[in-house]
Formats: sequence, C-alpha cells, structure tokens
Amino acid sequence: MYKTIVKKASLFHINVARLFKRVGVLFFAFFSILTYGQKTWDGGAGTNNWGDANNWNPDGVPTAAQTVTITQAVTINVNVNANCASLTFNANLNNITINIQGTNSLNVTGNIQYANPNANQTYLISVDNGSLTANNIILSNTAAATRVNRITVNNGTITVSGNINAQGDANGENLVQITGTGIINIGGTLQGNAYSYSLNSGTVNYTSSAAVNLLGGVTYNNLTISGGGTKTLSGGNVTVNGVLNLANGNISLGSGALNLILNSGASITGTFDNTRMIVCDGSGSLIRNSNSTAGFVMTYPVGTGTRYTPMIISSLTGTLAGTESISVRTVASTAPGANSTDLNRYWNVSLSSGLTITSVDVSFTYINPDDVGTGGDQATYQPYIYNGTSWQIAPGASAQGVVPMSASSTPVLSGIWTAREAHTTFYSYQSGNWQSAATWTLDPSGTLYVCLLYTS
Repeated sequence: MYKTIVKKASLFHINVARLFKRVGVLFFAFFSILTYGQKTWDGGAGTNNWGDANNWNPDGVPTAAQTVTITQAVTINVNVNANCASLTFNANLNNITINIQGTNSLNVTGNIQYANPNANQTYLISVDNGSLTANNIILSNTAAATRVNRITVNNGTITVSGNINAQGDANGENLVQITGTGIINIGGTLQGNAYSYSLNSGTVNYTSSAAVNLLGGVTYNNLTISGGGTKTLSGGNVTVNGVLNLANGNISLGSGALNLILNSGASITGTFDNTRMIVCDGSGSLIRNSNSTAGFVMTYPVGTGTRYTPMIISSLTGTLAGTESISVRTVASTAPGANSTDLNRYWNVSLSSGLTITSVDVSFTYINPDDVGTGGDQATYQPYIYNGTSWQIAPGASAQGVVPMSASSTPVLSGIWTAREAHTTFYSYQSGNWQSAATWTLDPSGTLYVCLLYTS
C-alpha cells in the first residue's frame, strides 16, 4: 500500500514537471515571436545606417513582417531598400530624423505613427529622391507649436494607400511638405488643417476611385485626379498654380460656395467628359486668373450631375488692368426670368472689374433633349444673355437649334447665359384689332406688310 502511494506521487511529480516544461517552452516560443516580431533602434553598430544589422535590437535589419519602434533621439539614414510592418515614434523624446537617402526606399506595409516630441524638438521623415510607402501616416496633435511632426519629400515619391492625417490643431505643429518636384500619391485623402500642408511645389495625385474630400484652403502646384470617382472640395477654396490634370475623375465644388481657382500661368488638362469635369453643385465657381487675354482662351470643363456642359472661349481680345479673372458656374435649372419652355440650364459668367472685353468667341454645350425645358422647341433655341436688367439675344448668336450654341465676336460675356425659344417681334402696320394679323408686320419700318406663313 505504501509503495503504491509513493509510486503514484512520483508519477504526479513527473507529470507536473513535464507540464511546466511544456508551458515554459510555449512561453519562450511566444516571447520569442513577440521579441523577434518587433525591432527597436539601439545603435549598436556605432553608425546611423538602417541597413547595419547591429543597430537593431534584436540584431538584424527589420523585415516586412517586423514592427519598428524608435525609442531614443537619433538620426537614421535609410541606406538600403528597407521594409517593416509599421513605424512608430515614441513620445517625449528629443529630435528623431529618418532620412531616406538617394534613391533608396522605405516600404511600411502598415501605418506610420508620429507621437508628441519634447519641447523645441522635431520628429521628421525626409525623402530625397527615393520613395516612402505606407498604409496611413498619422501625425499626432502635439502639445505646442514648438513640438513638430514633419514629413517632407524633395524629388522622390510618397505613396499612401489610405490617408495622411495631420492632427495638429495649431499652425506649426504638423507639416506635410513637397520641396522639389516630388509626388504624393494619396489613396484616401489629406486630413487635418490646411496650414499643416505646404504643397506649392511638386504634385499631389489622388489615386483612389472612392468619393473622398479634397483638402481645401491649400495652394497646390500640380493637382492630379487619376483614380476616378468624385473628389469634393472641403474646408476652403482650392488654388492650382501649375497643372490641374483631370486624368480620371471629377472635382466637385460642393454644396456651398467654394471655388476652384486656376492662377495665372496654370493650365487644366484631360479628355473632358462627364467623368472628367468640374461639378457645380452649389454656388461656387471655376475661376480663371490671368495677366493676359490669351490666358482666358481655354475650355472651362463645368457640368452638373452626370452632364458635361462646358463653356469654351476660343478667342478673346480686350484690356486688363492687372491680373484679372473670369468665373463660371453652370446650374441645372431654368434661368431667372426665363420661360419654362426655355433651356433647363444656365451659365453664370462674371468678370473682374479690371477686365474689359472688346470681342470674344464663346460657346456653351447643353444636353439635348435632357436639358430642354418642358414643352420647349429646341429647334428654335438660340443663345440669350441677361445683363442684369433684361434678356437679349447674344450679339453674334449662332443659328437656331445649334448645339453647342455660340456667339461670335461679341463684346458681351458677363451675365447669365441660356438658350431660349426664338421670339418674334411684331411691328404695327395699320390701325385695327389687336388680335388681327392684318394689324401687324414683321417689317421694322412698319411700311411693308410682312407676315408669318403657317402651313398645316
């Protein structure tokens, strides 16, 4: 009996020991996965190079499966084509700089997360001629403008499949900047305040097909819409100094009063249609600034909904007092003071006070029959302009029913343009009943009897 008890106790101790051994092995394996799945910088190699294995803890250059956390003040030079799963700057440290040198690259499959640096310190990622790729880049709201989270690209490329979120709530806390010919490819949108972005060099390219906001209050050098869908102005006017390229996708002015402004010297390119246009949803306009009359000669690719209805100025002569502007927006409704049978669309065109037009060739495209007024006779439509007091047929108007409607060598551009059914003017010919055709003539002198002929 005693031997049996001792034997069972010994077996129990052996099994417990085996259990603890197995648990220990599993714990070690789990701890190893955690440890070797993440990297921190320790500078053990005595250099500043990302590609030196001994600069990392554990030793070894980070791989695409490993997270990277920077836990000390340091300057790191990306001297190889580097990879990691995510990149995080710890908070409350002194200056941290990551320089992507030459044409090298840093590919972050997850997010780049900035934190709050110490006072008068900066966390910086600088891309020279190489490339940086990430899912999202989050620049945290720092404690003061003396604590700066910054990312810059010179002549290289930053590609983000999601968003760049500059969360700073004061000017100077965050800065996203292009200093040369660099490109920011953004799959989501630019978030935060306009003062956190300096984009008057290089190119910003919206690559997503999704409907996202287009950060306003910003002056872009080159702005490209390439992914399709509609990007809607948000937070302020958008100004372009270089090239606005509607490669694939629309820009909506939004439901408010925001404007898209092409500065003097800027251009707008694309194969314009209802998927590549400026959508006028509210009371905002496409505004062209120019210091020469030649700068106004262009296609103004405006529309509403899915209807592309541009204004085109093919020639313009006049005088400018300085840098002047032409603004246009189109509205999908009957023009004020027009009849319901007239065109169910109008264009509101305005000029700055220092622009005087001598002659302009202009055309407006509408969609037939979709834009034709209820019961309207499109075959009789001609361009009319409202000058603020009355409607008049546009000087140099195109023939009835022509689309696009146009006006040649007209001195009038500012006003509300639409197409109206042709109006017949009758002149008194002789005394008689108002309702009698014999009382009226089409001869302006009133001396010849000229009447309309009706056939059935």
